[in-house]
Amino acid sequence: MRTRGPALLAIAVTAMLAGCTTTSGTPVRNAAVAASAKPSPSRIPAKDELLAALRKTHKSTYTFTVRSDGPDKERIEAKGSVDPRKKFAVSIKKRGGKFPASLRRIVLGNDIYDHDPIAGGWAHLDMKRLKKNDYLRVDMANPTGLATFTSAVISVNRDGPHTYRGMLDATPTGADEFLPVGAPSLVIFGGSATFTATTNAEGWVTSIEVELKAKETLKMTTTFGAHGKPVKITKPSNVGEAYDFYYD
Repeated sequence: MRTRGPALLAIAVTAMLAGCTTTSGTPVRNAAVAASAKPSPSRIPAKDELLAALRKTHKSTYTFTVRSDGPDKERIEAKGSVDPRKKFAVSIKKRGGKFPASLRRIVLGNDIYDHDPIAGGWAHLDMKRLKKNDYLRVDMANPTGLATFTSAVISVNRDGPHTYRGMLDATPTGADEFLPVGAPSLVIFGGSATFTATTNAEGWVTSIEVELKAKETLKMTTTFGAHGKPVKITKPSNVGEAYDFYYD
């Protein structure tokens, strides 16, 4: 397992219940026999139900907070907001460990703005000028890693009306970092992962807890809010251009 610290441009860093009706003129005994001949309604499989909630959340606006372990006793804290119309804002702090760092980032389409805590301004980077596999790029179709988490779900069991437990593929083929959800920064080699996810009555995902076991056991919690509500993500003021060498 290794971590890739965030780069700061300016400083280089229902149950489904089917109702049954009977015709008023039908004898009760015959109605019971007819009902018993039909297959009883069943709940949506737990995995399908959770995946639907994950996809619904991913396709909408939401806010998130992250509290996560990192390697070498590192702690990761983050908060931000997502608008699927290619808008994303996040603030990340990594404390302890070997590579403490902080990041404030706003992404609007192809424009990345990273805050410089020393100069107090923001550095602008044009994502269209970056190479395809450049680590500075942000996948605006999946900025928090939630879509990758969804595709990495292996199995799901219900643990309550709105709680699910399951197994997760910690190293999905061809995927970039996706853990912790909201601040994807861990590159994982081997290991196993389990998760608990909760939803609300409206079918939104409200939290995801992951326990990753590799060389260390890392626990990660992401909570979600403001589902489907407008989020304010705008271009910052006091912006300067990033140096050309970021595009080399």
